[in-house]
Amino acid sequence: MPACSCSSTTAAQNFSTWALGKDITIAEFAQLVADVVGYRGRFVFDTSRPDGAPQKLLDVSELTRLGWRAKTQLRDGIVAAYADFLEHGGQRNRAAAQTDVNARAS
Repeated sequence: MPACSCSSTTAAQNFSTWALGKDITIAEFAQLVADVVGYRGRFVFDTSRPDGAPQKLLDVSELTRLGWRAKTQLRDGIVAAYADFLEHGGQRNRAAAQTDVNARAS
């Protein structure tokens, strides 16, 4: 499964919208994160409540057409993000994080 790919940037806030280009369920994503961080509990889903849009897949065809391909697998990206969180004690600010993202993209 390819890692997240940037599909748009809002210059004013310097945030990006990321898309997998492949569908993954909330349960699959939660389990992936749990595996990375070592969570051994269980997930309970309230099936009596609506679960929102049936699919939240974003279209990355324009990026693909332009030749962009993800270099990082989703799991590897989560591992790196969690390692960074542990290293910095969750105290990084958004500007520093965005600077690191921009440097890696270059």
